[in-house]
Amino acid sequence: KAKLVWPDMELPEINVDVLMTPDNKPESAQIATVDGKVKIDLIPEEGRQLITMTARSWTLPVGTPLLIDKLDCEMVLVDSRLDIQKLDIELYEGKVSTNAVLNWQKNWALNGKLNVAGVEVAKPVSLVSKSTQLSGKLSGDGRYKASADEPAKLMDHLYADFKFKVLDGVLDGVDLAKAATLLGSKGGMEGQTRFDTLTGLLNVAGKQYHLRNLDIVSGLLKASGDVKIKPNKELDGEVKVEIKKGATLAAIPLQVSGTTQNPKVFPTKAAMAGAAAGTAILGPGVGTSLGIQAADKLKGLFGSDDED
Repeated sequence: KAKLVWPDMELPEINVDVLMTPDNKPESAQIATVDGKVKIDLIPEEGRQLITMTARSWTLPVGTPLLIDKLDCEMVLVDSRLDIQKLDIELYEGKVSTNAVLNWQKNWALNGKLNVAGVEVAKPVSLVSKSTQLSGKLSGDGRYKASADEPAKLMDHLYADFKFKVLDGVLDGVDLAKAATLLGSKGGMEGQTRFDTLTGLLNVAGKQYHLRNLDIVSGLLKASGDVKIKPNKELDGEVKVEIKKGATLAAIPLQVSGTTQNPKVFPTKAAMAGAAAGTAILGPGVGTSLGIQAADKLKGLFGSDDED
């Protein structure tokens, strides 16, 4: 019985069994946690190590404490290269699959592909943010890579592109419809946005995230835009919200700011100015809507004036 000690990780006690050949050479080895939740088998074969790993009802000991229902992994270790041929994880009603290559002949380098199918995101998101919550079934796929001079720095130098879709969900803490219809100081910082589909492309560059080509569809509401999440968790972006009102479609550009813990959504300055001008000339309702649309068209021609 042994216990590994690693900075910032709470690792369980393990049992190690080594099977020797008649001439006292290692034939195979098994490492298992005392509680039996994780097992790792190592088998030497012609200058390489075949490694299999299984886990059941296991909580990740590092990073976000995700609960893994089932994990099956097959790897091959040759010199300074680890080939992760298969890694299948079942968690939160869905499945995550990846394969990757980790090489440390010079610097540490990681390259891989990722696929996600039907993962309910409510619980994982709640582990990251206590104020803004998201629910729905997540699916998507993408690629990732990272390089660093030591393994602990790989996540700080991660680059990834991930195309995603979330079905039948709720975004709590932000009411896009309210923000688009109330041109006031509170915007849409309270309430929630229910949606049928949320799609987009996630670009990761180190600790900065960029949500591109966002598209939210929910009944009479449709929204699209881009949002950046900076390393300090600040939000910066713009989302255009379209709301069906009778036979007309009102499109309101909204500025996204604040932080991931406290997001803020307000009509852009151009939209506010256009709404005021349109209301003054043509009256509330139609005048307000036409003023906003005119301001948005002008902004597209001459550039944004929303930056402070």
